[in-house]
Amino acid sequence: MATGILKMWNADRGFGFIRDDSGGPDMFLHIRALQSAGVDPDNLRLGEVLTFDVESGRDGRTKASNVRRQRKRIVAYHREFGMPKDPFIREKFTKLRQDARKLAADYFSATRKIET
Repeated sequence: MATGILKMWNADRGFGFIRDDSGGPDMFLHIRALQSAGVDPDNLRLGEVLTFDVESGRDGRTKASNVRRQRKRIVAYHREFGMPKDPFIREKFTKLRQDARKLAADYFSATRKIET
């Protein structure tokens, strides 16, 4: 079984993509693959670690099948994923980002004072 991170999920259209950890191409994920494995598609979150089998479709393209959720879930801020959806983690991330901006502003204002 391969392992990857849920990169994109469109619940309205019922499909998404998994970024393969082995560095291969992104794997297509259809809602039927989740339903047949007993995974609730409405509770999927970007950044979740999934294990899956690679299957070839009728048209020759590869897709994920037998998708399983890992027990641990990664939550990372990345431009590709956007802000975390979990409210607690979003609040913590926002606070850290504000603290980092304040620290950077203080640093640059202090260096300007030294230069003048």
